Amino acid sequence: MVLTGGKAAYFGPAAFLGDYLEKIDRAIPKNSNPAEHVLDLVNREFVDPKEVDYMIESWMAYRDRESNNPDSYL
Repeated sequence: MVLTGGKAAYFGPAAFLGDYLEKIDRAIPKNSNPAEHVLDLVNREFVDPKEVDYMIESWMAYRDRESNNPDSYL
């Protein structure tokens, strides 16, 4: 689970985080730490607040779309 400001920016298996970030055009750069990368994306002290809002909105849209998919892990 990744939270920012009390809101979910990701909730699911750690193994799927990289795939999810690729789907929202925020892929983990080569040779970087996935945890540090995602924390950089959701911390308003390190990134433009609009980026954080994008992360929250992207997760909400993905969650809503995938909740109707029987093959989804959600």
